[in-house]
Amino acid sequence: MRVAAIDTFRGLSIVLMVVFTVILILSNTLPWPLIHNTPGTLRPGDFVLIMFIFASGMSLVFFHKKREKLKSSQYILDVVERFGKLVLIWFFLSPFSAGKFLGIDEVMLIALLMVPSLLLVRFSEKEIVIAALLIFVLYFVLTAIDSLPNFNEEYLGGLGAVIF
Repeated sequence: MRVAAIDTFRGLSIVLMVVFTVILILSNTLPWPLIHNTPGTLRPGDFVLIMFIFASGMSLVFFHKKREKLKSSQYILDVVERFGKLVLIWFFLSPFSAGKFLGIDEVMLIALLMVPSLLLVRFSEKEIVIAALLIFVLYFVLTAIDSLPNFNEEYLGGLGAVIF
């Protein structure tokens, strides 16, 4: 099942990711509203990664719906195949998109979020809300006791990985 609006939105976010990455590279010569990923500021380019993650999450629902009647072994193989494709793309793009070989970037973030998202899609909305609230509370507890990993060196479209 394909939904043109989601495909268009995802395509737009990919184009914007490329545009704002180029803007980031040229940022010392551009006006400040166009500069992306500046600490302490919020600019239009800072929303591009969020747009892409949202569109990717929507496509996961359709991925699941298309395969929910398959045998669980075939479903798992399809998930592994999709994860493998994302990892392969990340392997070749990470030097450019993350600034270092095997650095975390948007593609790896999507790959890492895909597996728990597909696990959660089988739960009811109430169970998902409870899981989200537990993750939210856990984030603040780990922040309070200073136990989160340091993601400051990872570039994720201008946002620290920890907020995901």
